[in-house]
Amino acid sequence: MENSGYMVEFADVHLSFGTESVLAGISTGILRNRTTFIVGRSGCGKSVLTRLMVGMLLPDRGDVLVKGVKLGTMRESEIRAMRRSLALVPQAPALFDTMDILSNIAFPLMAGRLASPGEAVARAHELLDRFDLGSRAQAMPLDLNISDAKIVSILRSMSLEPECLILDEPTTGLDAVARDAVDGMIGELGRDGRTTIVVVSHDMQATVAIADNIVFLYNGGIHLEGSPAEFLAAAGHGDARDAVDPVLAQFISGSPDGPMTMGAF
Repeated sequence: MENSGYMVEFADVHLSFGTESVLAGISTGILRNRTTFIVGRSGCGKSVLTRLMVGMLLPDRGDVLVKGVKLGTMRESEIRAMRRSLALVPQAPALFDTMDILSNIAFPLMAGRLASPGEAVARAHELLDRFDLGSRAQAMPLDLNISDAKIVSILRSMSLEPECLILDEPTTGLDAVARDAVDGMIGELGRDGRTTIVVVSHDMQATVAIADNIVFLYNGGIHLEGSPAEFLAAAGHGDARDAVDPVLAQFISGSPDGPMTMGAF
């Protein structure tokens, strides 16, 4: 039965690659129509969680539920249908170089025979106009700056009108101007309140500005989960002397000294 509160649930999820344990008992839920940021050090399992959400990986132990249904019990046809409602956008834009951006955005609808060519193009124009890219509909991907390419990649996933949009490190490698453009788009989508948004990020400034809920992964588990205000309070609002959570304080400050790096060198 579908759970009205959560889009995705993790119930005591364990996952290892060979002898390396990546997730060790993750239990949390992604709230519907809210923006959740998943943060943590590189290699802590953030992107692994996104692959679990869409069934690209299955846990060694525990369950992942999408809209109340265990992924491990779904047939292949059900998984394909589920992936249309949960759109995973990878780090790299991965646009089709031989198609203009209008065709790139319309492509999923036409390839899946989910709309007529006219309807697919109309939907693409609607999305481009919404984010002030309508004048660039005929531009080729190689003509775009990196922030516009990332935005077009997100719009291509949005053409399917997914219930949940999963963004894996959408601002990695961007300069400050490009990063602000992509963050602005994510913030607008979140304020719209019609889509569940999951963002994997290292950018704590954007995280506390945009997120409704933050999940901080550390040592294979969830170290802390809560609102931006709760995170800032636990981290001492940037002053480690006031922090009640020294691990989180070090992560937010980026300091080389603290419990996260103790014994690492």
